[in-house]
Amino acid sequence: MVKISHILGTAIVAVTLLFTFSVTSKADTKPAAIDPVTVYQAKNDGSGFLNDKNYGALSPRVIQLKHQANSADNGKLLMTFEQVITKKAGETGHPVFPIYDSDDNGATWKQVGQVTETNNKDWGKLNCPQLYELPQTIGDMTKGTIVVAGDATPNDRSATDLELDKSTDGGKTWTYESTIAKAGGNFLNGDPVWEPYLMVYDNKLVCYYSDERDSSGLPAKSQAIVHQTTTDGKTWSPIVFDANPTKLTRARLKTI
Repeated sequence: MVKISHILGTAIVAVTLLFTFSVTSKADTKPAAIDPVTVYQAKNDGSGFLNDKNYGALSPRVIQLKHQANSADNGKLLMTFEQVITKKAGETGHPVFPIYDSDDNGATWKQVGQVTETNNKDWGKLNCPQLYELPQTIGDMTKGTIVVAGDATPNDRSATDLELDKSTDGGKTWTYESTIAKAGGNFLNGDPVWEPYLMVYDNKLVCYYSDERDSSGLPAKSQAIVHQTTTDGKTWSPIVFDANPTKLTRARLKTI
C-alpha cells in the first residue's frame, strides 16, 4: 500500500510533504511499514504563495520503476507533486514539477530533476502532474521511458495546456513531447482541463482527464471525464466522453 499525505498550512507557515510506504520483497513476506519521512518542505518568504494559495505542495504522485534497461534502477520510487512558488518568486520565475527518487523503499528521498515548461514562453508547470512508466514502446518513446502529464499555465492561470513530457534517464532530464489538450483559465469554473491519468492499452498511450471546457459541449459549470489516445506520443485522437453529465455535475479524480 502506498499512502501519501500532506499537511496544508496557511500562507505564513511551512508546508510539509510526508511519505509513508509499506514494502515487501517477497510475496510470502509480511510487508513492513516505515515511519513517515519529510520529502519536501515549502517555506513562505513573507510574500505569500502565488495566486493566494494556502498551501505550498499538493497532489503527490509516486510510481515504482519496473521497465528500466538498467535492471539496477528497477524498484526505485519516483515522486512528483504540485509545487507552489511564492508571489515574490513568481515575479521572475515559474513553478516546476520537482522529481524526487528513492532507492531504499521510501526511507530517504533526493531531488534528481525537475520538469520545466519549455513549450510556452513565460509559463510554468502549475498543477495535476501524473507520472507513468511506459511498459512498451510508443512512437519515439521506448519501453521504460518515464512520462508526466500535467497542466502548464502562465502565472496568472489565464490559460491551460495539458502537456506530456518525457525522460529517458530516470527522471533527471525532461523534454516536451506534445500538448494533449488546450483550455481556458486554470481555476474552478474557468473552463480548464486537469487531473490526468495515464495508461497503455491496445498499443496506445491513453490519457484520461477532467474536462470543464464549454467548447466540449458540456452544460455550464459541469465537468466530464474524457480520454484521448496516441500511437506516436505526438498526435492525439479526438476526445471520447467516458462520464458525460447531462446536468450540472462534477465527475472527478478518475483511476482505472
